[in-house]
Amino acid sequence: MPATTPLYCQVEIPKGAVVSRAGVHGGEPGPWSGLRYPADWCYFRDTCARDGAPLRAIVCATQPSTPGRQIAVKPIALLRVHDARGVDEIIVCGALEDVVWRAVDGVDQIPDDLRKEIECFVMSKGPNSAHGAIDGWLPREDAMTAIDDAAARWAAAVNGRG
Repeated sequence: MPATTPLYCQVEIPKGAVVSRAGVHGGEPGPWSGLRYPADWCYFRDTCARDGAPLRAIVCATQPSTPGRQIAVKPIALLRVHDARGVDEIIVCGALEDVVWRAVDGVDQIPDDLRKEIECFVMSKGPNSAHGAIDGWLPREDAMTAIDDAAARWAAAVNGRG
């Protein structure tokens, strides 16, 4: 995908929302009670991750967004995790409308405490989490490759070749 092509993510759950057994804001209390989304939990439309779902993204911004909103993003890094079901790739992005995050170009510029918070969140986000271990933070180039691959899988599926 050319560097000039704008990328957009669809917000699913905004930064700061509380995780619960039933999803967000409700359900049974559990060990994840009080766990909050560290950034906007999003997905790239018209993509297909390895598990068949849309490719996931965590979009960093100073302020939370709203569910359903499309956000212009700049991929910063790829967070790769694995479990018994296989490998999962999550693209970590900065919101282009946010002057602070628009300037972030690589994983080394993401504050350490936010990286740790994202890792803890991904590993323990309640009863729906099946992630076993963090495989690592990979550079922007790997994130772009994952986006391109997910878009190609989606196109192949839509065109009957998937």
